[in-house]
Amino acid sequence: MNNLIENRQIRVFISSTFQDMQDERDYLMKRTFPKLRKIAAERDVTLTELDLRWGITEEEAKSGKVVEICLREIENSIPFFIGIIGHRYGWIPTREDLGESVTERFADVDKYIEQHLSVTEMEMQFAVLNREDDMHAYFFIKDQKGNDSEKEDHPEMLKRLKQEVCQSKYPSFNYNSPENLAEQVEKTFINLLDTLFPEGNLSELEKERIGQRSFMNQLCQNYIKDENNFNVLDSWLTDEDSRQFVVTGASGLGKSALIANWLKEKLADNNCGYNIIY
Repeated sequence: MNNLIENRQIRVFISSTFQDMQDERDYLMKRTFPKLRKIAAERDVTLTELDLRWGITEEEAKSGKVVEICLREIENSIPFFIGIIGHRYGWIPTREDLGESVTERFADVDKYIEQHLSVTEMEMQFAVLNREDDMHAYFFIKDQKGNDSEKEDHPEMLKRLKQEVCQSKYPSFNYNSPENLAEQVEKTFINLLDTLFPEGNLSELEKERIGQRSFMNQLCQNYIKDENNFNVLDSWLTDEDSRQFVVTGASGLGKSALIANWLKEKLADNNCGYNIIY
């Protein structure tokens, strides 16, 4: 759970419904998180936001594959999570909608389907509300205005979810506009940076090590492994008569990404037997 923190990474999953959250998502993704990434980088912290709703229609998401990807990315983002709740409860899938692969990979989904939960609530339950581990989780609830209640789908389910979120041990905030939401997210994450990665507590050597590790982690995102290349490097590593190995190629072919991903695999291997300096 703390691998991200140890590697000075914040990888936060953002959960929300589709149709009533486009303005909020656009504002956060285009303005707020680029600013927060810059602030984080000044502390040698890598910030990555994951909003898998951004650019995906509700119709496209009505497949087991998209839901499975979301839950997998939630796992990869623990302990960081943002939940945004507006005036819609969201799409409630059936077992047939999601397919067997989702329930095989994530057993809790069976229970969620029986409870007739929306995909958005599935994400919030799976990531935070049903999880025993302590999380750095934050919820933002849109204020009710005028006749907004008429736009609600499944109002009782939505009301129950809001109550459960507000009664949980995690902070929840009300907001009244995309700009107001952005202000609160920015303030929350600066406070999180101050808590986890306070300024001025690193030596120059630690900064250098963290900078190298951060660069390696960036190169390891969305990487498609080529077993042949890894096998060549593995063969060299285990050849006692070999001392040097040069990886060469035109700019942009992925030399750095290859070495970074191979090294990360070796660093995670307890049986590697080498003291790796990179």
